[in-house]
Amino acid sequence: MDLVSPLSNGYAVTANYLSLIVVLVWFKPAMIVLKKWFYNAPILSYDLLIFGVWIGFVGEFLDGLYWQIAWTLHYYQSTIGANMVDNGMLINMFTRQSTGTLAAYCHIKSSLQYEGKEYVANDHATKAVIMGAAYAFVMMFTPTR
Repeated sequence: MDLVSPLSNGYAVTANYLSLIVVLVWFKPAMIVLKKWFYNAPILSYDLLIFGVWIGFVGEFLDGLYWQIAWTLHYYQSTIGANMVDNGMLINMFTRQSTGTLAAYCHIKSSLQYEGKEYVANDHATKAVIMGAAYAFVMMFTPTR
């Protein structure tokens, strides 16, 4: 019997629950930051940190929930589970990767803003986008087996 799948999915319940609690606890402060952004009010380093934490855990919760369902169904040999696993990269782009990127940017910008070097955050973001695009470009034009 495969013991890793039940143990991993049991642990996923713990991680997903705690991620959801973080999302709910930080919801109001994160919405205050969004309101500041919408009204062009000054966004301070701690605002960026708050929003980075919140959006990071939103992505963590959504991604974790998707994969918990996918791997549970896959464990029970469901064709839906197999399809979810096969198409998981698409979901990752909208859950883990996009929210993780935004969270990382917020954390980097928060730290740099605190040091008075906020402008460097955009340099890091630009480099990251160029590296990601180059990697995707190489993959698209490299033959697979």
